[in-house]
Amino acid sequence: MDFEQYQEEMAAWRLMLDESLRRENGWLALAGLFWLVEGDNAFGSDPENAVIVPGDVAAHLGLFRLTAGTVTLYISPEADVRINGEKVQEAVLRPDSSGSPTMVTVGQVVMMVMQRGSVYAIRLWDNGRSERHTFTGRQWYPVQISYRLTATFTPYETPETLTLTRSQGADFEERPAGYVNFNLAGQELSFLALRDESNSLFLPFKDATSGQRTYKGGRYLRAEYPQNGRTTIDFNRAYHPPCTFTPYAVCTLPPRQNWLDIAIEAGEHL
Repeated sequence: MDFEQYQEEMAAWRLMLDESLRRENGWLALAGLFWLVEGDNAFGSDPENAVIVPGDVAAHLGLFRLTAGTVTLYISPEADVRINGEKVQEAVLRPDSSGSPTMVTVGQVVMMVMQRGSVYAIRLWDNGRSERHTFTGRQWYPVQISYRLTATFTPYETPETLTLTRSQGADFEERPAGYVNFNLAGQELSFLALRDESNSLFLPFKDATSGQRTYKGGRYLRAEYPQNGRTTIDFNRAYHPPCTFTPYAVCTLPPRQNWLDIAIEAGEHL
């Protein structure tokens, strides 16, 4: 691949990231995150509710009842609330961890149950938010081929459980897939590698730009799952997590093993 073709591919990928942020039910439409307590959690426009629904809706629409890891929605008879597009009075809600969450809609507002370990929350999108249309796009360092590196991957035979931190709490345990080694500017470096839902390597990291030119909580990077113990790490594809754009996102923060002392002046910046 020549450099001009590489730049075109990067431009298309970066445009796709911006479109994903702006889409319906995307990160820029995210308007609320409400942690549920065991028992009843009322929802509606009344600010005293456990789940506050924006817009011109009734003060009390119903309640989410959390009982031993199951969330059941009870809807007030007069409320126009839809469950997967259907008008019903009650339903057991599938969380996002199921892979097929139940979607609750009230006008332009969409809600679903978010599960993180043993805790549950209501994630709320408002597709009428102006941020979807005023966002001007991510900011990027110029593409530099020197930041596209070949890395070696070493899987863990018996991985130890690692506790990872999230931006909104709800820490969780993970078994890393292994680690990658690479050489950058004459330095031998490594990352702890997690495996994500698409079976690629997830490499959250911090570097000397974090909190200066880039988001203080670090950036995300993904690499194809290695073939014959090798993969490509491309720091031109380092991007900010969604909690950069909304206070209602829950982001995995980089483990200490993935903090670099050097500045990675590639990928997304503030």
